[in-house]
Amino acid sequence: MKYGLLVFKGTDNIGDDIQSYSAERFLPQIDYFIDRESLNVFRPDNDVKVATIMNAWYMYNKCCWPPSPYILPCFLSVHITGKDFFMIEDDFFSPYIVDYFGKYAPIGTRDSSTLRLLQSHGIDSFFSACMTLTLEADKNMGREKIIYCVDVDDDVTAKIRERACSCQIRNVTHNMRGDSTDFCWEKRRKNVIELLNQYQKAQCVITTRLHCALPCLALGTPVLLLYNDDADSKMRMEDYLPLLHHCSKDEFMRKDIYGVMNPPLNKNLHIDLRRNLIKRVERFLNDVKDFKEKDIIPENYWYDQLVRQSEILKKQLPKLRRKEDYIWGIEQAKNYYESQMEPKDARISELESWATELERTKQYLEGQVFYRDLRIKELEDWLNNLDEGKRYLEGQVEFKNARIEELEKWINELEEAKRYLEKQIEYKDARIGELET
Repeated sequence: MKYGLLVFKGTDNIGDDIQSYSAERFLPQIDYFIDRESLNVFRPDNDVKVATIMNAWYMYNKCCWPPSPYILPCFLSVHITGKDFFMIEDDFFSPYIVDYFGKYAPIGTRDSSTLRLLQSHGIDSFFSACMTLTLEADKNMGREKIIYCVDVDDDVTAKIRERACSCQIRNVTHNMRGDSTDFCWEKRRKNVIELLNQYQKAQCVITTRLHCALPCLALGTPVLLLYNDDADSKMRMEDYLPLLHHCSKDEFMRKDIYGVMNPPLNKNLHIDLRRNLIKRVERFLNDVKDFKEKDIIPENYWYDQLVRQSEILKKQLPKLRRKEDYIWGIEQAKNYYESQMEPKDARISELESWATELERTKQYLEGQVFYRDLRIKELEDWLNNLDEGKRYLEGQVEFKNARIEELEKWINELEEAKRYLEKQIEYKDARIGELET
C-alpha cells in the first residue's frame, strides 16, 4: 500500500501544516504529497490506490472535488466552509458528491456546523474533533518560564507583561509566507516541530488560534483561548470551548480571570475524543494493509469529471456576474472618488491655509484677551482702592460731624455761661448803685 500526506502547499498559516503533521505521525511512510486544493488531478505512479487521512479545512477551490479516484480516503476532522473562490456554496452537494461521501461514510467532522451540513444532505457523519488532539508530548521535555502570546494584539501582550513581570514574554504568529512553488515538507515539518516544542516548554500559552490551543491541550501545556463571539469563530470553535479555558479579550483585559504566573491545569476533557480518533486512524491503516483493488476506473472517468466541473462552474456564472457587477460598481466608485481627490486635495490645502490663518487670529485674540484680563485686573484693583478711599473719607466725615456737634454743644455752653456772667455783672452794678446811694 502506498500512503499520501494531505498538505496545503499554498498555505500562509502554519496551522495547516500542524494538521498535516498530526496525520503524518500515523503513516508508516509518505509516498506522495497530495495538495488539498488539487485533489481531483492527483495521479500516482502505476495508478495505484494511495491511503490518505483526509483531515483538512475544505476548501478554496471546490471545483477540485471529489478527490482523485486513486485516493483511498479516511475522512476525519473534516471542516467544510462556505468560503470558496467560485462561490459554489450549496451547489457543492450535487447528487454525485453526496454519493461520493456516502461511499466512504461515516464522515468524521471537526465541528458541529460541518456535521449539521453533511447530515442535512443525508450523509452519515459524526463529530470526530480535530486531529491535532492526537499529538504526543515529549515526556523528557521540561517547562520554562516563558509565556507565549500567539496572534494576540498589543493590548493583550501589554496586559500579560503587566501581570507577569518576572516571566519572559514571546510573541508568535501562525502567519507565514504562502508559496506553493517552493514546497518542501521537510522544512515545513521542522518548523512545526520547533513550534510545538516551544509550546510544550511554555509556562502557558495565550492565543486566538484554535490550532494553537488544541495542540497545547494535547501536549499538556496550560492554554487560554481568547474567543470572539462572531459567526465564523462560533462555527469553528464553539465545540471546543467546554474543553478549554477561554474568555473574550474584553474579559481578559478587565479581570485577572486566568493567572498567567500560576496558570490552571487544562481540563483534560478531550481524552475520549483523542482516544477515539487514534482508534479510527489505526483501524483505517490496518484495514488498508489488506486492501484489494475492486474498483475499475472507467475509461471516460476524467472526461466525465471535466463535464461535472464545467456544469458546476456554469451554475456559478450568475453569481460571478453579480460579483462582477458589484466589483464594477466598486471600480466606478473608486474612479469617481479618485477624480474627486484632486479638487478635494486643493480644498484641503485651502482649508489648511485658512485654518493656519484662524490659528494665528486665535493666538492674536488670545493675546488680546490676556491683555484685556490684565487691564480688567488693574481697573478692579483701582476700583478697590477707590472704595477704600471712599470708606476712609466717609469715616472722616462722620468724625468731622461728631466734632462739629461737640463744638456746637461747647459754644452753646459758652453762650449760657456768657449770659450768666452778664446777669451777674448787671446784678453787681445794681448792687454797687445801691451801696453808693
